[in-house]
Amino acid sequence: MAAAVIGGVVALRAQSSAPCACQIPNGPPNPHPYLVGYLGVYKSLDWSAVAKTLDFTRMTHLNLAFVNPPLCEGTCTAKSDLTLAANASLTDDALKAIVDAAHAHGTKVLISIGGDGGDRRIMQFYNAGLSAELTAAIDAYLDAHDIHGVD
Repeated sequence: MAAAVIGGVVALRAQSSAPCACQIPNGPPNPHPYLVGYLGVYKSLDWSAVAKTLDFTRMTHLNLAFVNPPLCEGTCTAKSDLTLAANASLTDDALKAIVDAAHAHGTKVLISIGGDGGDRRIMQFYNAGLSAELTAAIDAYLDAHDIHGVD
């Protein structure tokens, strides 16, 4: 089976037995490989201190796991709180310290959403028809913290 996303819904379709035109090419290895690190910001740590200990010398990307919106009290509405956050110990200053340390080494920073049980936090807005509002909240968080994208 192959999956395609159509209008936010995953559609499954049978896969043909013909070889894919996008097979892995024969040739030299990628001269610029990616090395992605995951930092479990769901833990209660002194993240400003941790930022000083991270080794970014070979890391191309750093994913901060996990940053999610809060659970709604009852059904989500357009007035529900969409403020993204990680553990309370990841303050704005601590997040800035991590992002600045990564950027100083040319490492791109992303947030990982939906993990650590956060899938319910994402789906509650999707199920309430608030995908555009959730996307806008995520985009605002990325812009506010100089983060490159979402995992």
